[in-house]
Parts: sequence; C-alpha cells; structure tokens
Amino acid sequence: VNISTNDKDLEIKIHAENIKEQLKVVELSPFKIVGEYFNEIPTSNDIRIIVQTPATEASLSTESIINAGLKMQKMDEYIVTMYKYIERPHIRLFIRDRIQNNLDAFMRESSRPNDYQGISISGGSGTGKTRHGFEAKNMISDFDEIGDGSFKVIHIFTQVDFSIVNFGEYPALDPSTKRYPHIVEHEKLVSQHLALAIATYLFTENYKPRSLSHFKSLAGGFAMDLPTVLLAVRQFCQMLEKTKLLILLQLDEYQRDQYLTTVILRFISTLVSDAKVKQLNALIVPICTGTAPTKIEELDNPGHPSVTNYMIYDIHMSPMGMKASLDFMDSIIEYRTKKINPIPREDPLYRILIGAVGGIAVIMEQCAEELIRMKVSFTSAEQAREIWKVLVEWLKRRYTLKNWLDSIGGRKHPEDNKEVKRRHAVLKLMFWVHTQKLITKDTALNNSTIRDHEAGGLIYLEAVDGTHYKIKAPLILIASLVSHLKLGFFDDIILDPLRRLDEDTFPIFIIHMHLITYRLAAMIGIRNMTIKDIYFGYIMASEETLSRTINIHPNVEYKAAPILEMRKNDPKHPFTYNNLTTREKVSVIADTNSDRIETVDTTTGHFIVMTRKRSKSADALTPHADEQYKFSAAIASGHPVHKTSTGDVDLKEFKTELEKAKGCECFVLLTIKRFLHGVNELPPKSGIVFGDRLLGFMGIYGDLTKFIALSPEEESKKELERMVID
Repeated sequence: VNISTNDKDLEIKIHAENIKEQLKVVELSPFKIVGEYFNEIPTSNDIRIIVQTPATEASLSTESIINAGLKMQKMDEYIVTMYKYIERPHIRLFIRDRIQNNLDAFMRESSRPNDYQGISISGGSGTGKTRHGFEAKNMISDFDEIGDGSFKVIHIFTQVDFSIVNFGEYPALDPSTKRYPHIVEHEKLVSQHLALAIATYLFTENYKPRSLSHFKSLAGGFAMDLPTVLLAVRQFCQMLEKTKLLILLQLDEYQRDQYLTTVILRFISTLVSDAKVKQLNALIVPICTGTAPTKIEELDNPGHPSVTNYMIYDIHMSPMGMKASLDFMDSIIEYRTKKINPIPREDPLYRILIGAVGGIAVIMEQCAEELIRMKVSFTSAEQAREIWKVLVEWLKRRYTLKNWLDSIGGRKHPEDNKEVKRRHAVLKLMFWVHTQKLITKDTALNNSTIRDHEAGGLIYLEAVDGTHYKIKAPLILIASLVSHLKLGFFDDIILDPLRRLDEDTFPIFIIHMHLITYRLAAMIGIRNMTIKDIYFGYIMASEETLSRTINIHPNVEYKAAPILEMRKNDPKHPFTYNNLTTREKVSVIADTNSDRIETVDTTTGHFIVMTRKRSKSADALTPHADEQYKFSAAIASGHPVHKTSTGDVDLKEFKTELEKAKGCECFVLLTIKRFLHGVNELPPKSGIVFGDRLLGFMGIYGDLTKFIALSPEEESKKELERMVID
C-alpha cells in the first residue's frame, strides 16, 4: 500500500492491522478511506490502495501426517538384507550400556545434555555397521523399562546427505575455537528435516530424499515440526499418555557432511530440555553409523568426541574374525537356499577362502552367491581358486581405483586433490600394510594422518597395544588394488591364498616378498631399510645385524638361475651349483620363452636372484642374504593338516646352512620349524625367522601354508586373541 501523506507514521499504520476492511483492487476516495481511520488529509486525490489479505492458512496436523503414511507406498530398497544376525558381544554390550545411560537420565527427568549420550558405530566399508544400527532395538528388548511397558521403542533410519537440507553457503570453522558457529536458521531447517525423516520412515520405511519430498507433499506440503510428528507417532502407535517414547535415530553415512552432522547432533542435544518434547514424553538417541570415528571428533570439539556437552561415544568395527565369518556365511546360505550350508567349516580350503576376504560382510555375501551358484561339492583347491578369481574381478568393479583415491582423507590443500599425490598416499598405505608397520593414529601420511585415511573405510587398524596399530587390508582388496595400479611385481604366488608352498614354490614366494618390499619402498621414496625393517620385526638377530642398512634401488628385478645338471663341482665350494663361485657373475635366465642366459652382478643391489644349490634345500640369493627354507614332511604333499609336527632346527644345522652362504654380507634363515636357541648363540652377521615368526612375516599372504602349519590348539588360541582385540 502506498499513500502519499505528510505523516510517515500513517504510512506504517496503513501497512499494519488498522485497516479493518478486506479491500480489492478498486479506486477509492482518499478522503473517505483515509479520513475514516486517521486524522490526516492526503496530499493527493488519486490513490489506489491494493491490499491482498492472505487466505485462512491451513497447518500441519497429526491427521495429515498419518493419512500421508497410509497413502504412500514403499519406494526405497531395503538398506540391509536381514540375514540371521551374527552377534559381536563387545559391540552389543557397548550399545546396551549407552542406551541404558540415556534411559536412566530420562527417568530422572534430567534436562542436562551431558547426562545423555549419542552412539557412533564406525568401521570399514561392508563390515556390518549399518546392520548393528538396525539391531539396536533388539539388543535392548530385555531391558526392564521396555519389558514392563514404560517405553515404546521405534527405530528410524535416515542417511546424511548434503542435498537433504539447503543451507546455502556453509560456514567455516572458527579458527580460534575450531568450532562451527551456531546458526539458528540452520538448526530450524534441520529440525524440520528430522521431523520429516522420522514421519516418512516410521509410516512408510522410505528414507531417500525424493521419498521424503513425496511424503511431505502428501501431508499437505507443510514444513514438518517435531512436536506434531511425535504426537502423530504416539497416536498412530496408540500409546498411553504415561508411556514414554524412545526413538533410536540412526544417522547413516554421517561422515559425508561434517557440518550437517554437527547441526543435527546439536539440535538433538537440545531436545532433552525442550518443553514440548518433554511434554510428549519422548527421548531421541542418535546412532551414527559411518566409516570414521574421527569425523565425530572433528565436528564440534577437537580432541573430544562431543557436541557441546552432549557426548558421542564411538566403537570401531573391525572385520569379523573367523568364527563370526563362518557363522555369517552359514546365515547367508541358509537365508538364500533355505537349507543348511553343506560345506563343513573345518574344510581348510573353505576357511582359507573365507579368511582371504577379510571378514567383510559385503564381500562374503558375494562369496556365498558364488558358492551357491557352483551347485557341486566343494572339494578341490582349483574350485576354490576359481571362486577367488571371480571375487577379485567383482571387487575390482565394486571398489574402483577412483574409490581408493577418493577414500584418501586429509585433503587440506587444493594440491592434495591431485591424483598423483593421492596415488602416492595409496602406495604408502600398501607399503605399510605389506611391511606391517607399527603406527599410531596420529602417524603422518603426506599432509594428513592415519586417522584421516581410516575414514575412507578401505583399511582398518588392528590394535597391538593401547597406542600402536598395524594397518590391515584383506588380501582380496590388495589383489584388486594391485590390478588397478598395474603392480605386476606382486605375482600370483603372493596374491593366491590357495597356493600351497613347498620346496619349489616357497623360495619364489620369499623372493617376491622381498621384491614387493623393495619396489614399493622405491616408489614412495625410501632409499634404505634396516634388516629389522625388511623382515617386519620378526627376525631374531643381534642388534648389530638388525641395524644393518640395505640400500634400496629403484626397479629391482627378479631373476632365476637356470636349472642345469651338475657337471662338475669345485672342491673349494662344495655347496655351489652351476659353478657359482662369485656373486659378481651369476648366470640367470634372461628370457623364459627362449631360455636365453645372461650374467648379472648381484652385488649391485639391482637384482634379486634365486639360485639352485647342490643340497635340495630351497633357497634364494639376494644382495644381502641367502633365504633358506626346508619344508617339513608334515606339509610336503597333499593336505596332511595337523598330523605331524614340523620339528626343530638346531644350531648345528643353522651353521651348516650358513656355510653355504659364504661370501654374503648377511645370512638369514627362514624356516617353519622351531628354533630352540637364543639370539646370543647365533653367529655374527646372521639371523633367523622361524616358526610363528615366519607365519607373522608372511602377513596377509600364504594363507594355505599358515593354516597347515598351525595346530588346532594354536588356531583356536589365535582366534580367541583376535576376538579379544575386536
């Protein structure tokens, strides 16, 4: 309305509620209409007054919410397949304790946010985080407060996605406090979204943004408010007034948007003191499921996993151990076929196949599909190997190189997004997985830390003690990544968990263990390593030997000496084969297709060469050591699992093998046998990797050999140890 008068106050009043008539677009007499209400004469006789009075405004109601739920169909796929739940006892206990603390505070009618606790379940991709969020309701079904009807429990699932709330421009962290600023309008938007998410999922089990938008339109298109939605929930569930409502609100993929998750958790923390929510006897407990516990820590209070005074407690899910993996496989096969899994869990090939996928649920689901599709008895290593190959190819499509590069966290500068830099970080992670490097979560990796990279979900950390960890990745993930990065030096003997290592194949395996170490080290810029580092800390040797430095040359090559008949033997060198008297001139196969021979100098550090010796012990020649290994009768053929002991290596035999390596800078013996002597009894410049130390050195490789080498008691002990760590 625009009326020209000398009274500025009059113009304001005309805009306000002083006009009592509902006016249309008509020409009016200025003296009549203005003079009737105000003591002022207009300065112009030509006045048009246009007033658009809003129609009577409808509002959101419990009826419109419930009716929308009755009209809407299920649109979104189920987020998890409800196989038989395989319990992780420590996770179940953690979730129960956190929820019980919330119930206790609520029963005390506490309005202090720090009396309440949120839950974070973090872990690698496919480890079962989301399923545990779904199971939280069942985990607390035996609580007294629930059994006696004091609480009605519902589970709500929603995914964090920047597209669900339009904040416009995101605020930056305050550099002085390292916190996000409080923006009231953003918290209001989040409250409306959560109300919509709760209503949509409760009534329709839909959770995607387009489904939420459709539900809103069916409910009249009004902005949702939480009190009205909670009231609709109570009415729909026909709850008594005295019955309390417990909503387990699962925020899935919360690591996708740090700021949005911050605002959501801030808003939830205010509800414990909200008068309207308290009047409705409602308690909301957030259960965050995602790949990175550190993301929660960074949200609002660096160093402390909290949002204001509202604590978020995290438990990290490592992949399942062997027992849980076997249970899970049984549940999948029984769910899909309605029959009991016909494969005995004692079958070594089956256990090796399951172990190689690393206890990751999503990969085991695909493995089960392949076993079901096989439709024949699982009887040979070749069958298991074919399934392994299919799984590796499937995983290469599931986790592309882009997935790996995108998983690299800590991109604090624009150049951190460059592919070259991210590839370097992936290679460094591979090197640390391979060498079993001891790290802390704050260990630097490029411009970030291990905490950032754990967020990607494609690696996980295995606790060694309260501070140190080893980076782990299942062999199947490494196999797919090797293919993506075209790292041919890994070789199938390393990446095939079903390859049985014997006197012929073991030296090739050891050769490639060293080759991978050297090539990865060179690719990430490492130019020297100690003997201790090369054997990942599993070698027993004097401090002088352990600290001995080996230079790492780029593009170290693997060569094999020709297999020739012994024609003559030099009495001065009784153990040499093919007249090997000097390491400066070693005959090797230059071309495996034509059997062309060339001579190389192994002392330059550019070659790792496997030679054959007069004795039938398998060995390998490197620039710094002869790797000797004798496979015992217990594992020389077939699968005679746990039937005979592997025996011992005594000091005399060690010295005999040392004599064969005369001229080497350092001698290291690798054997599956036990060695009952102390480090002080070893000759100078020598070391030994034996028994369990050898199995530890093999790391994620050589599963079949490790399985055969372990006694049933040792295997059970190791499984128990892993469960305790989990």
